[in-house]
Amino acid sequence: MIAPPRRRIWVTPLLLAINLLLYIAMEAWGGSGDPLVLTIFGAKERGLIVGDGEVWRLLTATFLHADFLHLLMNGFAIFYLGQTCERLYGAHRFIVLYFASALGGSIASTIATPHIGIGASGATFGLIGAMLVFALRARDMMPEQSRRALFWFFLPWLFLSMWLGFATPLIDGWAHLGGALTGLAVAFVFIRGRQGEALFHLAAEGSARHAWGARAAWLLALVAG
Repeated sequence: MIAPPRRRIWVTPLLLAINLLLYIAMEAWGGSGDPLVLTIFGAKERGLIVGDGEVWRLLTATFLHADFLHLLMNGFAIFYLGQTCERLYGAHRFIVLYFASALGGSIASTIATPHIGIGASGATFGLIGAMLVFALRARDMMPEQSRRALFWFFLPWLFLSMWLGFATPLIDGWAHLGGALTGLAVAFVFIRGRQGEALFHLAAEGSARHAWGARAAWLLALVAG
């Protein structure tokens, strides 16, 4: 089986650096737990987005985190899911995928919820959606272990994670849903008509190390909120 193209990974580290630098800047400004600091740095607030036209908050909010644990969990999810998607889709497609998913999650959250919102969960769930599209298209080429992980873990966990996102007050289920649907749609456009090329092969994801890493990243994407 052909492995995914060995591309140089540079977008994922850049995204992680931006998240970390903004967190440090907020802490220096007065603390990421202060709602005023979050507003100054670009948190999602429906009144400011709809009423004042500050639509840039739909994107900036996805790079902000409430505390170090929030940053750590989303950072791990971005690190694993990001480098996987960047290898599978390439840097330029990955950039479109990540930012489209982030915006999709923010838009869904803004429409559905009036409260302040921050975090990269919309983007990470978009990456999960992209990985599922890729895996479903390449399922006939996947090792048996990977197929079992797909149908007995990833798909059931997707539905469970969506349900938990809406059932748990501190988790923004609408951001998860909006990001996941956007990621699914963008990934489908990217891989349409390219079946049989090296882009569709998941040999590198067939190992136990990758399977367990994906499970851990998915779990952290859920609980990070």
